[in-house]
Amino acid sequence: MWMAKRHLAVIVFFIVFALTSCGGGGGGDSSTVSVPVTPVGSTTVSGQVQASYINGVRVCVDETVGTANENCAATTGKGNFSLQNAQGKKLSLLIDTVPIGSISADKATTNVTITPLLLSGGDSAKALKITAIFHQAGTNTGSGADMTSDLKNVKANQINTNDLASYLNGAKNTLTIGQTAIDYTKENLNQSIAGTWKVTQNDYRIPAWDVVTFTSDGQIQATEVPLSPGLARTFYGTYQYDNTNISYNFTSVSAAGISSSASESATLKVQISGDTMVWTSSANLTVTFKKQ
Repeated sequence: MWMAKRHLAVIVFFIVFALTSCGGGGGGDSSTVSVPVTPVGSTTVSGQVQASYINGVRVCVDETVGTANENCAATTGKGNFSLQNAQGKKLSLLIDTVPIGSISADKATTNVTITPLLLSGGDSAKALKITAIFHQAGTNTGSGADMTSDLKNVKANQINTNDLASYLNGAKNTLTIGQTAIDYTKENLNQSIAGTWKVTQNDYRIPAWDVVTFTSDGQIQATEVPLSPGLARTFYGTYQYDNTNISYNFTSVSAAGISSSASESATLKVQISGDTMVWTSSANLTVTFKKQ
């Protein structure tokens, strides 16, 4: 009987020892239990950089820029990025190592869309100049809403930071990046006719278009009035608008499902009043559009 009690005491001792060592049974020392804690501000910020889709730029936690612990993410795909340990922190956008603009800590949330206006702090003139850098310094593919501007090949040594600061802050209206002259007025003026316009008259002679879509990146698409059923053609090209004249150029045509090469270009006088636009040729032939 004595031996049975001794064996039982030994068993109980080992059970209690095992429980207390693991903090189990409700009586263990809580200091031995490791509980993972997520530090404040350590969540991920994901989103897009847009003015079209902007690739090849870097979104960085501002306080880390230029340090050994630089925390940055490059944009890819459709301007997408994902930056860890960034929520609730000021973020900067860089081309290579050159800061272009920043967003405040309260804007650094999940699913943020970084636009030139956000980078400029709400300054529309500065936002337009940032847009011009994105569109004109990089390599563009696609058109309209699907255009992607890629700046991965633009390097810091191509950008004079003093000139950049003067350009963005209004002291200068021009900026050169590498061999490219950035002209922000093209962005502004192209936007003033961006949209879809429909020809409103039946006796027009130039150009023979029914519906024309202009985009803010200088791309143009026009559908010709069909000469007979099934023969409507779609033109694709580029344009420049300077508030007085429009110059356009087409290099490809698709007609009745058959692709062929063609070219057409012209420079016409433009007058815009509200939702009405009138183009006039040197021979005083006119065509009138209504904004759709």
